Amino acid sequence: MQLSKLLGIIVGLLTIVVTLAIAPSIATANTAVSTSGNLTADMIGMSVVVTFGAPLAIMGLLAMGGLFVFGAWKGNTSMRDMLEVIFTAIIVIVGLTFMLSILDYAVALIAAGAGGFETTLYGIIPLMVYMAIIGLSGWQTYKGIRRVRGGAKKTTAAMGY
Repeated sequence: MQLSKLLGIIVGLLTIVVTLAIAPSIATANTAVSTSGNLTADMIGMSVVVTFGAPLAIMGLLAMGGLFVFGAWKGNTSMRDMLEVIFTAIIVIVGLTFMLSILDYAVALIAAGAGGFETTLYGIIPLMVYMAIIGLSGWQTYKGIRRVRGGAKKTTAAMGY
């Protein structure tokens, strides 16, 4: 085994350890969102999604770390991949921290609205932002899978052409 592959695997395992060290911060920030008094009936879907948001984000980040180890074993990853895992974890923590303010402002926006369709539309805004924050780790994992595999495989048209 080449030294660069061994170093990549060690750094990848270190990335998993760092992700696990950051994971309690993600869970704490998500708990603050779930216990917020602003998860009212107008916040469409938030009370359901917020219960499993932190585990999804943490598992996505761990999958990124494991993918980095696998990619290092295959020899097509770099230190940039490790930094993407750590920076994505930090972005998720900061995004979940900002979710409290987003919920406050969404409640104020709903209260200022005239009701009806406006209330439904404004109630979806926090859900979309929350799903974007949680989905970031899954999207980064998807991008990592494509990079480790070597990108999308082109297929020929039907009939062998």
